[in-house]
Amino acid sequence: MKKVSCRASIAIAVLAIAAVALLMGLQARRYVLGGRLMEGARSGDAREVNRLLDAGADPNWRAVTPTSGGVWACVLAMIDRSRSETYPLMAAIDNDNDDAAIALIRRGANVNARCWTVFHASLYMGAADVGHGYRAPLGEAAKHGSVRLVRALLAAHADPHARCTFANGEDINESSVEDIATTMGRPEAADVLRQAAKQPAH
Repeated sequence: MKKVSCRASIAIAVLAIAAVALLMGLQARRYVLGGRLMEGARSGDAREVNRLLDAGADPNWRAVTPTSGGVWACVLAMIDRSRSETYPLMAAIDNDNDDAAIALIRRGANVNARCWTVFHASLYMGAADVGHGYRAPLGEAAKHGSVRLVRALLAAHADPHARCTFANGEDINESSVEDIATTMGRPEAADVLRQAAKQPAH
């Protein structure tokens, strides 16, 4: 009886170890695919973005600069507010890669996801941290002035009433996406957003 019990315990331990190893392997694969997807979004390689999504990459993978990704991105962003978080769609928009951004939108990227951002002195004039807040894809598309991308985000039900933290020089304010486009001198994008805001909610 003791031998049976011992064998059962060993079998359970082996299965537990195998399960943990499997989970670790799956998580490692998620990290690899997520990191590569971020690289593809930043570089604007829409074909690579689609290939990685076909391979199982998460279109809403989150990363905290400079080192972490996935669930730890959310945890670190809440604990350490000196870090900024990002995700593939935002990375594509930040780098003016409309094709990659639209590929992500078509494959399920959350068009209303916000990311915590710290605005650093290296970008604006002076102190180490001039402000912080949340950015959203539509606000960044408005800032960059891509009417094509603004329309794609709206078609995917991005919120035209969204308000985002916007840095203009040393001024850090919460602004509507239309105001961001107007402030940045993007009249076509501002007009599209203005019209969208007048439409009934989805």
